[in-house]
Amino acid sequence: MRLFTAGGILTVIYFVVLGVWINGAGLTHVSSWNELGDFFAGVFSPVAFLWLILGFIQQHKELVNNTAQLNLQAQELKKSVEQAAIMASLTSEQLQFEREKVSQEAMKLKASIMPVIEIERFSWGTMSGKVADQVFTIKNKGKPAKNIVVTSDCYDFKEMNKSFLPEGDSITKLYRINMNTAPEKLNIKVVFSDALGNAYEAAFSYKKVDNQFEIVSQ
Repeated sequence: MRLFTAGGILTVIYFVVLGVWINGAGLTHVSSWNELGDFFAGVFSPVAFLWLILGFIQQHKELVNNTAQLNLQAQELKKSVEQAAIMASLTSEQLQFEREKVSQEAMKLKASIMPVIEIERFSWGTMSGKVADQVFTIKNKGKPAKNIVVTSDCYDFKEMNKSFLPEGDSITKLYRINMNTAPEKLNIKVVFSDALGNAYEAAFSYKKVDNQFEIVSQ
């Protein structure tokens, strides 16, 4: 606005000075239309040039202002992107923390209800010749167990299977084994689950020593 005001003032001063000069010089009459046209062309050329320059100056100022605004918007956009990245990082860390927390809680829950099945006894009872009465006992030393299934690579332990075995309870069965046909090694597997249905497996290995089975690993 100041630029256009200055231009208007300069234009008015120019025409006032021009009018005074024309009047003082006695140039109030023209002899032809061509002279009149040349007169106006000469009179208005400086004014047109002045406003052309003022227009360029105004465009330059607007371009500078627009560039500054764009730079400001770019900075604000950059800050917004940085803030969004920070929020995303915090959200990711929070999610990771929540996952770890849930995982730890799940592990604690699983540990709190986990059964612990062990073979407490695999001993001989009476023995007549090569036929022996084998006493086989498994015990739950952990939390209640469900769907207990006992299998072996040599013998049938279906009678040991049980749908539920409370904490501290055991299953004992007596099996009659012919030591002449008994294998050199015996592998026993116990499959069971906890109260939530999580499956577990316990494996035990025995070898025959002096007509009886001794545990190798469990």
